[in-house]
Amino acid sequence: MELDLRQIIRLGRRWWWLFLLAPLVAGFTARIFLTRNQVKTTPFYVATATLLINPIQSTGRLNYSLTTYSELLLTKPVLETALADVDLPFDAETLRSRVSSEPVLDQTGRSTELLRIRALDTEPQRAATIANAVARAFVDYIGEQALLLTGPTRETLDDAITATEQQIAQAEQDIADLQLLPGTSDASQQAQLSALRDYLNGLRESLSQLLLTGQAMDLEAASAQSRVTFVDEATVPAAPLLASRGIDPTLPAAFAGFILAGAIVLLLGYLDNSVRTAEAAANLVAAPVLSRVPRLARIGSGARQLFVVERPQTVAADAILRLRTNVESTLTPGKPAIIGISSPGTGEGKSTITANLGASLARGGLRVVIVDTNFRHPSQHEILGGHNDQGLSSLLLHPNMAWHPMLERADAVENLTFIPSGPSPSNPAELIARDRFSQLLGQVSKTVDVTLVDMSPVLTVSDTAVIAPMLDGIILVCRASRTRRGALRAAAAALRQSNGRILGVVMNQQVHNDESHDYPIPPGSDPLRHSSMGSSSPSELVMA
Repeated sequence: MELDLRQIIRLGRRWWWLFLLAPLVAGFTARIFLTRNQVKTTPFYVATATLLINPIQSTGRLNYSLTTYSELLLTKPVLETALADVDLPFDAETLRSRVSSEPVLDQTGRSTELLRIRALDTEPQRAATIANAVARAFVDYIGEQALLLTGPTRETLDDAITATEQQIAQAEQDIADLQLLPGTSDASQQAQLSALRDYLNGLRESLSQLLLTGQAMDLEAASAQSRVTFVDEATVPAAPLLASRGIDPTLPAAFAGFILAGAIVLLLGYLDNSVRTAEAAANLVAAPVLSRVPRLARIGSGARQLFVVERPQTVAADAILRLRTNVESTLTPGKPAIIGISSPGTGEGKSTITANLGASLARGGLRVVIVDTNFRHPSQHEILGGHNDQGLSSLLLHPNMAWHPMLERADAVENLTFIPSGPSPSNPAELIARDRFSQLLGQVSKTVDVTLVDMSPVLTVSDTAVIAPMLDGIILVCRASRTRRGALRAAAAALRQSNGRILGVVMNQQVHNDESHDYPIPPGSDPLRHSSMGSSSPSELVMA
């Protein structure tokens, strides 16, 4: 079922109390839960320590990003070192669940060189101890990693320096020995000395470069060891974590309750398959809505159901008058009419509508007889005042019995008579299907202006399908907000399949807020114009 804005507004009016109750219950429940939770839950304390990541650029392999440092801080070596430094009653995995780290952001949302370490614990002093221990362990860890990464390279460089120094000493010794030999002025000796001196100069330049490299490595190692600095120790927190949040869940819970109520109401509206509007009834039956009878409080039973007589000033009585006007517009002067009144199921008010329509037609000057064919649940004798010892079933079971003695006059209405259903037979459908009933119906109708046939529900028994072809027209009664859309559609289809002519629909017990004021006739539907009862068009129907 699709919901438009008008239907949503009607749902809101109908379920207004739920929109008030749901937020109150949700907010009250959240408040109670918070109060009990604060009493029963052990408070947790948060301590924070801050590290500075040295921003000096380096060519070494320890120039990590802040995200990498945050991940390294929670590694097992760091946590085990912290546990070794302080006496804590848990292992590395438990410590990891109580420690977190994140870069500190500036006002623009960018990361600074500060790394914040948070420790969570049920004891405030221990929370501060954990934060400081992890911070110190991380500083030591970074320093150790710097030594591990630069140590092998430094050893190789020292070996190269030692070998170069030895080569320089050997070259100097070779030059000195050559100078002591006789014939120093010889050209070949001079050439040898010149080559040795060039070699020695090259060794000295290599040594100088190696020494400079060693100094750079020493500086880099020192820089790597000091890349992380402990700048702000954690202090003992004064208040637990829950007290510092200051979040009242009452208002959010109330808002969530309001949203939930709206969702429930929309779901109920979407799943509601009942007929609520005249427009829906007209579309389902493919016939106009003849009248809309509002719900009448304290209607009672028996004769009190005849509200056009008992309570003529009510809106319901006025709705019956509109129904009478629409029915009269279909009548052909001088020709008796047989009109059946039924409903898709039980409890939809068809018998009450039949009695009141009959009374209204009779008070308008027409001679009316009501024939109660609802053998299983007869009620016309109770509404109009009479007995049900004998009736229609007696006439059908005894073909030679005269029907005139079975007519009973309504107590409070002139020109209105009725034939009660009589004792309930074992085979109502078979009795109705006999020619005796059709002949009887024709004989009765010739003595009056209008014959109203109170039929059984269409979808409950087969009696209605048998009677439908004998009638000049049928009025379907549906109960607003109770009759199912599928049932009303199926009832109309069953009547048409039985060659019954549907004059229109009566919306019974209609709530004002559930009804629009428009009663459109489905395109191509004009059951009254083609009826044998008259030539009035649907546009001539009197609507509320």
